[in-house]
Amino acid sequence: VAPAPPPDGPPMALLSLDGWFDIRCEADLAASIMILRRKITTAFPKMLSNPSHGLNCLNAQERSAVQLMGKLFAGDSRQQQQQRQPRRGQQNSDGRKSSGNNSRSSRR
Repeated sequence: VAPAPPPDGPPMALLSLDGWFDIRCEADLAASIMILRRKITTAFPKMLSNPSHGLNCLNAQERSAVQLMGKLFAGDSRQQQQQRQPRRGQQNSDGRKSSGNNSRSSRR
């Protein structure tokens, strides 16, 4: 995390994640992401070494971090599914108009 001078507003930071990409964000958010990452980094090997124990092998902070990541991924997954579903009356990828119901039985 490197400080970036704010033009106006809250202090900003440049967050570099493994050299893959850089994100300019509020300094508080960058600090929270780094803390979350450290917790996940310590939790992941514990979970892999004791898969039958699930989250029980983690301390409270690690467990909280893993649960938060699960919620973030679940929310992102739901959002992607909603974006892929055509709205009622819009054309599907096969050119047919959607009834708004995406179940397989409605397409027969």
